[in-house]
Amino acid sequence: MNAKIIFFDVGHGDSMVIEVYAETTQYIVIDSQLKDDKTNPGVEYLKALGVKNIAALFVTHFHFDHINGMDDYFNTFEVEKLFIPPVLSSKDHLFREQVSNLKKKMLVSIKQTSSSHVIKNMSGLESIVRFICKNPDKIEELQGKDVSISIPSLPTLQGSAYLPLPRIKGEIRQTLIKGNYDFNRWSQLNDSSLALHFELGNKSVLLTGDSTLTQWYERKRQTDRDNRPHLDVQVLKVSHHGSKENNDEKLFSYLFSNNDKSKIGIVSANGISHPSPDVLSLVNKFGLRLFCTNLSNFCANGLLSNASNLESLPHCMQQSLSHYIDRKQTTCQGNIIVTLRAEDPICNVSTSNAFPCVYNTVPTQPTSV
Repeated sequence: MNAKIIFFDVGHGDSMVIEVYAETTQYIVIDSQLKDDKTNPGVEYLKALGVKNIAALFVTHFHFDHINGMDDYFNTFEVEKLFIPPVLSSKDHLFREQVSNLKKKMLVSIKQTSSSHVIKNMSGLESIVRFICKNPDKIEELQGKDVSISIPSLPTLQGSAYLPLPRIKGEIRQTLIKGNYDFNRWSQLNDSSLALHFELGNKSVLLTGDSTLTQWYERKRQTDRDNRPHLDVQVLKVSHHGSKENNDEKLFSYLFSNNDKSKIGIVSANGISHPSPDVLSLVNKFGLRLFCTNLSNFCANGLLSNASNLESLPHCMQQSLSHYIDRKQTTCQGNIIVTLRAEDPICNVSTSNAFPCVYNTVPTQPTSV
């Protein structure tokens, strides 16, 4: 099943759209983040295509930089199915009761607080709870070791969800019961993150959210015990925006069976706090073609120290580095578009900036997305 994945440049956060070319083109959305806290690039992209329905919307976990602007999708499109991490009771009557109580408590908390920061952090979660209240039959909590993903509009799509640690469901529920809706203050929430694995264009695609090493080590123990093969990933969305706490050599050895330039790594980050230079080196060591939405401090400083003057660099590098010097954050690849076709031996990648990355010797084509 051929497809195209768009990784939108949203600074620090994740925002992805997958176009799946079945009998009719279907659309999958994974996470949401606003660009410059203003526009939702995923929504604008789909609106420009005239899309009315979203076959599936996935929330990998409830940190703000993955659910900011989620209500834009609910208000603009018919969302046919919403997939979320495990949070509530699997018993139907308890599920509905918990969601209804949660909605009421969140609305009261929003009215009572005067903190714009808290309201902002709660807004994405509140919009998800509101959607669940209105559409309980469209919700699926993905829980368990390996869960097959079933999307009604895409019955032949092969997909699985991995990783949420069993203990995390109870911890999230207790946090919500206590009225703590500002998940941005709770780093352990990453232990609930879904990792989504799809077969698209005869290629293995792993979208990791903010999944943790604790989660992956546990899965590796299980697969080793059961004598199941390690994953052989060809497209990796590097976990947690390229954080060194969420990525290491042991994990990459589990994800990649060999070292070749047909594999690619995507980093969605602001370039300032993430990605880590350790992870950039790790990606390079495993031979992945690397694509980052924004220019990392590590790369920019290296380019500046190695260049006698800006005029000696290619024009697009001059422009990006000038922006970097002025405001400490600038686009590297920008929006990243990965096209997956069964007839192509490797993935085709295009970007909105086509910055000649020092880690990536394979040129990309600029795109208007």
